[in-house]
Amino acid sequence: MKKIFTASNNIELEPYKAMLSEANIKFLVKNEFAMATVGEIPVNESWPQIWAIENQFADNARQLCVELEKTILADKDDWQCQECGENNGGNFEFCWQCGD
Repeated sequence: MKKIFTASNNIELEPYKAMLSEANIKFLVKNEFAMATVGEIPVNESWPQIWAIENQFADNARQLCVELEKTILADKDDWQCQECGENNGGNFEFCWQCGD
């Protein structure tokens, strides 16, 4: 078993879990419920981690995670809502004004 990715919380980990599941790569999430231990152990030691169960898929899984992270962190262009005309930042998937 090899560690392939770490995120600061479970919400940030979700797209990576979904992608690996879709790629049929078996994985285990460690520290999924460890946030309750913050204060007793260092914060980054309690962050959730994805581990490839089968070592032969670890490199591929790590590369998929790196590519997804690049996509998630890429700057996105601002956009104008087609429904209400409000300008929205590129980080918004839905219009903050009308929800469209």
